[in-house]
Amino acid sequence: MSTVQPNMKYQTSFSQLLLWTLLASCLLFASACSKKRIAKKAQQKQERLEDQVMEQVLANAFTPKWFKAKTKIGFDGLGMKQQLGADIRIRQDSLIWMTVYPSFVKLPLAYALITPDSIKVIDRFGKKYYPKSIDYVEELVGYPIDFHTLQDIILGQMPTLPNKRPRLTALDEATYQLAMQDSSIAVSANIDVNNYTYSSMKVQDQANNRQVNMKLDDYQAINDKLFAYQRKLRIYIPDTIAADINFSKVETPNKALKFPFPLKASYERIE
Repeated sequence: MSTVQPNMKYQTSFSQLLLWTLLASCLLFASACSKKRIAKKAQQKQERLEDQVMEQVLANAFTPKWFKAKTKIGFDGLGMKQQLGADIRIRQDSLIWMTVYPSFVKLPLAYALITPDSIKVIDRFGKKYYPKSIDYVEELVGYPIDFHTLQDIILGQMPTLPNKRPRLTALDEATYQLAMQDSSIAVSANIDVNNYTYSSMKVQDQANNRQVNMKLDDYQAINDKLFAYQRKLRIYIPDTIAADINFSKVETPNKALKFPFPLKASYERIE
């Protein structure tokens, strides 16, 4: 009775194939793990850089408890082209006060008191009083600007989105860009790496094709913080509203400011 002998050539080839498969699998797995480690390290490095830049930006942030300033505003939009003056006062995160007057004489045309949930306007010449919700700002300018965005625009700070981490991109050797986005709003700001100040900002309402751009210039020190005295604000809704703003007599006092609001009982109330 004959015994069937194994085919040695086949057995050797099969062993080699099995070994090669195992080695190849190990190599592919190792390569994948290596790529994941490299990607993870790159992400960690990027996040460290973002944290460092944000730390510098926050250290330079101009966020006084009390703020007052005078401005000259060149306004062009909504069928109007005017040169106006305005006094602005802020109690941080709670109240913005403004009075507006012609650029050639300080005769108040209007007063405004703005809180996180309301805006109250006195039209002195029309003898009207407008007590409105903060949504009225959108009716006025055609863009959803809330209290904190308005405060950021005045103080020259980057608007933020809730629970969103800004991502950092190097545009060139002297400029970083911070950007964040949610389902419909995109916010970005360009940063001068020489002093970690904002050179420009952009807020895009992508769902409604609306946008706010602001360029900032002429930074000057106020109590060891840098403040941009010149702004070029552009609102696209899609028609363009342009406002060139020049600040002067900027102060950050240590005591509470007054916010006069001369409402007369005879004024017509417009709800």
